[in-house]
Amino acid sequence: DGRVLEGGSGGMATYALNVIRRLPEVKFWVLHQKRIEIEKEIERRNVVKIQVPGGGKWYTDQIIIPKVLERLGNPVYWQPANMGVPVFTKSKVLLTVHDVIPAFFDDYFSESRFPLAAKLLYKARVRLGMWKAERIMVDSPMTRTDLVRRFWVDGSKVQVVPPGVSLQVSRIKKQETIEVLRKYGLEQRKYMLNHGGMDRRKNLERLVQAFAKTQETGTKNRYKLVITGEDTGVRKNLELIIKNLQLPGRVIFTGRVTDEEMRVLVSNARLFVYPTRAEGFGLPLLEAMAAGVP
Repeated sequence: DGRVLEGGSGGMATYALNVIRRLPEVKFWVLHQKRIEIEKEIERRNVVKIQVPGGGKWYTDQIIIPKVLERLGNPVYWQPANMGVPVFTKSKVLLTVHDVIPAFFDDYFSESRFPLAAKLLYKARVRLGMWKAERIMVDSPMTRTDLVRRFWVDGSKVQVVPPGVSLQVSRIKKQETIEVLRKYGLEQRKYMLNHGGMDRRKNLERLVQAFAKTQETGTKNRYKLVITGEDTGVRKNLELIIKNLQLPGRVIFTGRVTDEEMRVLVSNARLFVYPTRAEGFGLPLLEAMAAGVP
């Protein structure tokens, strides 16, 4: 299911592409509705992009995709982001579950119009996908434990497959570094970076408050705080905190960044900061380690 690639860069898209990169001997039919980008070298080697008709999510999952799979001879259907699976298909289903954290955070769906209904629908979708899946891949033993203990999944069909990184810092061109840093008004080693998404469990309010403390100890003209990721409803409150703490221009919100921009931002940071309250794995920490960034 290539719809995870429709948003461009990001953790789930990067994960899916890395799996495809690492399995050159496997042929992937990549289903999508909107335009997606896959490296030409990979696409020529073992990828066939198939654009499916648009429609509501339920209709696409349960009506359109099963028909497409049937025309393809019912190959294995891999859902790389736990976004729902087709129930009415003869294909075997491989499901990747990175985490089930939204099920355990009381305020996770507070931005929804009907928070309780959103949470119940999330749990129902997750349970249905796990029931249908022939095999389930998880990033960590913690997520496997959550599935077995809290979602009553048969542990024999859950396998831990930790993700890895290939940052390739040495391949970043000097001009690319200059352009990305200039775009966000940054200097090499003169900023702290938080990369890994913006939502309630990322503990960003406390991060901004901690950053303000560093400003009080004489680093005011030295460092900025960079927070990447698409806003999920928390930025408005963060901007209010920034205003109250008198940090105008010191905290930079980049929004969604490309994979290339992410590599530049990680590898040129002075410090990587990640005060998250819960993770299925914590891949951004591994990316910072790969770049040699504290």
